[in-house]
Amino acid sequence: MISRTGQSNPIPRGAFTLIELIVVLGLLAAILGITAPTLGRFFGGRAITEETRRFVALTQHGSNQAINEGVPMVLWIEEQQGEYGLRPESGYPTNRFNSFRYQVHDDLSLEVEATTLNQLNTTKTPSILFLPDGSISENSLYSIVIKDRREGQQRIAQTYNRLGFEVRNEQYDQDLLMRP
Repeated sequence: MISRTGQSNPIPRGAFTLIELIVVLGLLAAILGITAPTLGRFFGGRAITEETRRFVALTQHGSNQAINEGVPMVLWIEEQQGEYGLRPESGYPTNRFNSFRYQVHDDLSLEVEATTLNQLNTTKTPSILFLPDGSISENSLYSIVIKDRREGQQRIAQTYNRLGFEVRNEQYDQDLLMRP
């Protein structure tokens, strides 16, 4: 083969044939078809993990806001609308810096657990009240569950010193009850 400059080119340029391209695209489609369900579960699991982290972070922020501003802060939960947020308790000034509202992902739902400790919450809207001294009101929710409509759930409950919230599983709670 001779190039434009008149010199011979010992290595001919090759190209993929149409058949080779079709085979490669077919293999890619087959691999994607096999991995798609796994990827869907992976990203679905990430949604519940991220929502759980955001909720726990909001509880920490609410506690810090109550301490810093000297104002009781309410973390409210609207189960039916799939919303939760943070605001000062009624009667205290609200502004865009101390009020937050979040909507859970479409595949997730919030549920207040039917436990005897949650029955102490006597407000119309389930809520957690952070007091200015850094503690949580005794009438606050003890735990909530974030559920994925497809699979899984995450339980968020008060820490044992009643100063914050953490992700818990039932086995962990049972193990603690069995300790001497």
